[in-house]
Amino acid sequence: MDEWLANLAKLPGLKSAIDSSLDASGKISTYQSLEDRLVVLIEKRATKENELATINKQINSIQSSIGSAGVLVFRQIDIDHSGKIERKELLRVLKCLPRPEPVEGAPKAEKMSIDDIIARLDSDGDGIIDEAEWLANLDNLPALKASVEQAIDPATGKIIGYRSLEEQLTKLQGNVEDLEAKLAAGEDVGEELENRKAQAQKLVDKVIEIRKTQAQRLEKKGGA
Repeated sequence: MDEWLANLAKLPGLKSAIDSSLDASGKISTYQSLEDRLVVLIEKRATKENELATINKQINSIQSSIGSAGVLVFRQIDIDHSGKIERKELLRVLKCLPRPEPVEGAPKAEKMSIDDIIARLDSDGDGIIDEAEWLANLDNLPALKASVEQAIDPATGKIIGYRSLEEQLTKLQGNVEDLEAKLAAGEDVGEELENRKAQAQKLVDKVIEIRKTQAQRLEKKGGA
């Protein structure tokens, strides 16, 4: 303290900065002790916990009304972001869904073709399923709804393991990099590497095509 009081004047820039920051109590107004910071952080955490609890209640309330297999799942299945689930998109998600767990006392799930499933979801008969049809008609397919709900990650509201095209591409590109490293190390992976590169290029082309289609839709909306 003696050194501080005796020598601070030798640093006029620092002294001036400190003097300009003092409050009425003679302390630096913007400087918090560890204890003060701890109090602020605890208060912030309490606020966030209250906000999170409120949000969770709202989520639970909405999910109880529409079911957990709702909008997030629809938009996840709708890979090309067209606002519609097409036959190929529905087939793709069906392949990755688990078999629904049997419910005691409930009748066995009937085996249905993809056309039967679409018919029960597609209210207007145009061969594709929009968001309103998905939300309104999924209850007509209890086995499908049970499979979807069984596969949902509670934290995200999305189907676990169901990747978007971009996520698939990222994984493939990682595989390509790994194989290139193995090839450089002398391993015989040339054929596998070429196959992975071809798969990655197909996905790149598909993603580009989808983004072009999205841009065209936006242009049409803007023109309208």
